Amino acid sequence: VAATLLGHTQQIGYGPLVHSLCGVNLKKSDSFTDWSRRPLSDSQLEYAADDVVYLPKMYRIMRERLEAKGRLSWLDNDFAAMADPANYVSDASERFRRLKRVGQLNRRQLSAAREVACWRELTAQDRNVPRKWVLTDEQVVEACRRESRTIDELFMVRGVREKLCTRDARAVAAALVRGLDAPVEKWPELDKCLKSEPNVDAELDLMEAIVRLRAKENDIAMQTLASHGDLAKVARGYREGVDVLRGWRRAIVGEELLDLLAGRITLSLGPAGLVVTKMGS
Repeated sequence: VAATLLGHTQQIGYGPLVHSLCGVNLKKSDSFTDWSRRPLSDSQLEYAADDVVYLPKMYRIMRERLEAKGRLSWLDNDFAAMADPANYVSDASERFRRLKRVGQLNRRQLSAAREVACWRELTAQDRNVPRKWVLTDEQVVEACRRESRTIDELFMVRGVREKLCTRDARAVAAALVRGLDAPVEKWPELDKCLKSEPNVDAELDLMEAIVRLRAKENDIAMQTLASHGDLAKVARGYREGVDVLRGWRRAIVGEELLDLLAGRITLSLGPAGLVVTKMGS
């Protein structure tokens, strides 16, 4: 997070960051080593040590640069959120709301999606694997859209037969039936967007243009300044619980985004690129 406030990209790896700050090229010879085997070789031990030996120097350099830019305090809220265990506790029964293309489903199918997504969440946690290794979002949504009730019907969804063993297939089929047969009053609803999707798409394009401009001007990674998810929420009319509308992010670009959506600023292209103009100025 700190690196992105110093002009580094959002996805910079540890090796490139060490090279940028310390001028050292880390060895890659043991990147794919089997760390469970013992004894570890001298090469493995050296590789492991490199993961930590440069951290004190990197900390000092980054802290000094952040202080010089007046940005050290910007990290307080982000670090506090990252250190709060509550932010890592998820309600498995609500995970269906984050499925890709879940908006294609009707309420009955959403009930099935809630059950299947909950099973997938708990199974992935139990096995300590990514959710998509159990079932992909697309497979969950398609099985619910088809209202599959049996293993044979479930296996009609592309790739599911290869993903699920018989025991898991039975569990998913049971979850589908449980959701599809739930009483109407138990069927969930998705949060309603406050604006139509065509308007959201158009506004997102303009918002991202402004964020890109301000990120470049301030030497900050664009995703750190404003994530696509946050921009989508703002475009849909949400104002609470959105990072880009809080603290330093709001000061740099958040307020300007609200002005854009309210029609108080215009965008145009000049010789040097994008120009943001306040209405009446």
